[in-house]
Order: sequence, then C-alpha cells, then structure tokens
Amino acid sequence: MNKIEERNLTKNFMEYTQLMYWVARKKMSFRKQVGTRLNRMVGQGQILGILEEESPISQRDLVARLDMKPQSASEIIRKLEKKGLISRWQSPEDKRVYIVSLTPAGEKEIDQFDEFVDVSPILLEGLDDDEKVELMRLIQKMRTSLDAQVEKEGGKLRGQYQRFARNPKEAE
Repeated sequence: MNKIEERNLTKNFMEYTQLMYWVARKKMSFRKQVGTRLNRMVGQGQILGILEEESPISQRDLVARLDMKPQSASEIIRKLEKKGLISRWQSPEDKRVYIVSLTPAGEKEIDQFDEFVDVSPILLEGLDDDEKVELMRLIQKMRTSLDAQVEKEGGKLRGQYQRFARNPKEAE
C-alpha cells in the first residue's frame, strides 16, 4: 500500500469512527430522554456487565475487575442487591467469601438496555459473519498496538488515556 492509499485508509477510518460515535451518542441521548438508568461503562452498569459475562463470581474477584476502591464497589453492590438486580451470599466453603450473581431481574435489565442501545445492526449491516470476526480481530490488534504506544510514551498522556479507556465520558 502506498502513502496516498494509507492516508485515504486513515481518513476513511477516522470518518467512519466519527460517524459510529455520532450514531452511538444519538442512541444514548435518546436512552437518557426515556429514562433508562443503566450506563454499561460505569458504576452499576459496569458491575452488571461483568456479571453478565461471569456469574456467579466472588465479590473479591468482581471488585478486582472494576478498577475502583473496594468500599465504592461494595456500596454499588449493596444498591444493586437492594434493587433486586443481583443476589449476594456467603460461600458455603469459606464464610469469609461472598458470592455475587445476577438475578432474573438483573438479566432482564441488561437485555432491555442492550436491545435499546444496540447500534451494531446499523454499524455492521453490510458485513457477513466472517467479516465481523475479521473486523474484531483487526480492532483488537489495533487496540493492543495503541495501548503499547501510549504505555511507551508514559507520563500525563498515559494517565489520561487510561481514564478515557475506562470512562469515555470523562474526556468530554
């Protein structure tokens, strides 16, 4: 690929990501207007997202995946439990360990949110399954490379990048 083709590829990619971001923002804005409470990137939504992937899980392992203070995580877990979206119990093998899992109400909350804000049909409509798998592989490869470049630079950029990677709203 020559330099002109590389520039065009970069330009097209950047335009597409801007459009993708715009579509996602419009969907999220509409979600806020109708009062859906769940933000999958932070707090309660982040915990529910982890539990969707791995449930049941020990509270200690859950907190380790959150990148937040244990006290903050415990408070959020208590709120979710009070809402009936998760359940928590002592491990029968080790009474010091608490196990956390999604309840049917928590699963329903996630499904409703995902259905409402799912932009993938819009963004991926022209791709077949093999192309989607290849796209995911390429995105992961690009992300790994970007992570390594930012880590190498270090300093203020690294801290900002890590905060943005955890919570894109902080960059706004």
